Amino acid sequence: MTLTMQQHLRERGYDLERYPTTWLTETSMTVPLFDFDGKLKGYQTYTPDAPKKSLTNNPKEAKYFTRMNGNAQLVWGLELPVEYEINNQQTNNRILN
Repeated sequence: MTLTMQQHLRERGYDLERYPTTWLTETSMTVPLFDFDGKLKGYQTYTPDAPKKSLTNNPKEAKYFTRMNGNAQLVWGLELPVEYEINNQQTNNRILN
């Protein structure tokens, strides 16, 4: 990769300032995964220079590697406040359904 990881992510539209819980190395990005109760249950690592499927039988060597605890559906970004406008005023709040 000739770009730095930060440059690569920005080029792909990933906003590093919006997602401060992103863990970066020179070759990969890892994001925490949460269940819908807001509990940290896993992580996903993105390694752009890795093959889509591991050439060995080690899944950690693939482009995307996900580790999760349990069988719940997990998402990233739940730790962030939801931003929306009410009567032209910026409001930060979590929306709980």
